[in-house]
Amino acid sequence: MPREINVFIEAEQGSRERGVYGKDRVLRDRRRLLAPYPFAYGFIEGTTAEDGDGVDCYIVSESALREGEIVGCVPIGLIEQFEGDEVDHKVIARPTGESLVPGRDVEGELRRFILEVFKAYPEVPILLGKLLPSEAAREHVRRHRDLCEPAEPLDP
Repeated sequence: MPREINVFIEAEQGSRERGVYGKDRVLRDRRRLLAPYPFAYGFIEGTTAEDGDGVDCYIVSESALREGEIVGCVPIGLIEQFEGDEVDHKVIARPTGESLVPGRDVEGELRRFILEVFKAYPEVPILLGKLLPSEAAREHVRRHRDLCEPAEPLDP
């Protein structure tokens, strides 16, 4: 069975509001977006991305995941995202034990959402690259694991 990642939920699916939390899970701010989140959104615990925050993650689920929850997930993809000169790739995951709904256009939903949200920040050039497979997502998580985390690789 694939090893889980633990994702701390900052925004619920369908919400236009996101709680901005530190890696310590303390609420720092609230942000209102132009579009509702197509999927729950948060960060992968025990990781640090290039921006100093935890690695960002969208969770594709039919379940109602709530802000402040920690959800065990399996990485299923990685969407390349560049904000100006900053690399800000997003892991896409599903809760452990859940299957994806056949026929759902996850990539299309994410691309439309991200581009809509960034209309509020015209000064930030946004580029969405490829949707990469689960292996790329697992490698991204591995590269960004905090040093205090176990060095064991994520299973395929």
